[in-house]
Amino acid sequence: MKQDELSPELQALLDETPILTEQEVKELGDAVAALDFDPEFVADCIKGDFVNDILCAMDDQGVNKNQLAKKWGKSRQHVGKILDKEKTKNFTIDTIVSLSMTLGLRPQCIKLEPMKAVVTQAAVMRSKIGIEERLRLNWCNDPNCSCAEPPVVADESYAADESYASAA
Repeated sequence: MKQDELSPELQALLDETPILTEQEVKELGDAVAALDFDPEFVADCIKGDFVNDILCAMDDQGVNKNQLAKKWGKSRQHVGKILDKEKTKNFTIDTIVSLSMTLGLRPQCIKLEPMKAVVTQAAVMRSKIGIEERLRLNWCNDPNCSCAEPPVVADESYAADESYASAA
């Protein structure tokens, strides 16, 4: 199988997948846009970003969880719970700072933005931008970020977007 070919199993799955109607696509886009206003979802994203940053730093420094636990003065189980991607924990700012500094990192302050100034990728996709342009867009301003669908700052052209205005 060539690198750009799909496996027969994946192709069969795609062939069986129904095509969404325009209404279903709109509803899906609205549901995705609503997540930007869900405090639990936003908190989980921030926690997930922190865990990913710690795991990347550990990988860059060649540090495993046992070594990190010893260096941080915590148990291996405690470190494992914090870094478990499947079960987001509610850790404190003190934990974030202490764990980061153990790896020689200094957390940056959380930057707060008005919620109305944020437009999700789903809202952008509902706009008039063509697929090629959407694919060309740089969704994130942070060159070190690995996120797939970060928010982008709205400009005046989105002010008339009624579907965005209703979500805000």
